[in-house]
Amino acid sequence: MKNSIISCLTILSLTLSFGQKDSLNTKRTSGFYNRNTLGVLVGTESGASLQLSNGYRFNNQLEVGFGFGYERHYYYNYAPIFIESRYHFGKGNTQPFIGVMGGYMAILNQQSTSGEGYTFGGSIGLTHFFTSHFGVSTSIGYRYLHLNRNEYYYIWNGGGNGTTVIQELNRLDVRIGIVFR
Repeated sequence: MKNSIISCLTILSLTLSFGQKDSLNTKRTSGFYNRNTLGVLVGTESGASLQLSNGYRFNNQLEVGFGFGYERHYYYNYAPIFIESRYHFGKGNTQPFIGVMGGYMAILNQQSTSGEGYTFGGSIGLTHFFTSHFGVSTSIGYRYLHLNRNEYYYIWNGGGNGTTVIQELNRLDVRIGIVFR
């Protein structure tokens, strides 16, 4: 399963890189962007990830943005709130990039637990623009997650005992998404 996902993303990236045309590249060198990505986090426990980010692109190479998303780790739902930055190489319609991100992980399950955490990571990938305003982005990277969760076990006669669960996760992050600028 993991190999087939990585193979499909590699083929998609290579296909997009062979189809580049400089005629679609406009004089637009800066402006706002929106990126919506769907990813797979592979590691100790695999899971899906959805991220939405908005930001500003400076001089057609540097992007800085703010994002949020939804992820599931060990049967708990989290909402990552993060800052990201990407640096694009080249001036064509297909641009390789390197990126970094970091932020806060808010837990969404509040029935019997409360928790939080943080995440950071890096990635490399390709963005291909089909028009001057629409493109597809693929990436592969590393994500580190540090999650704290307070769990309470209730005893029938008087109160409950609480314990803190700390999880450190190292994950391979494979993503595909669409970009509007």
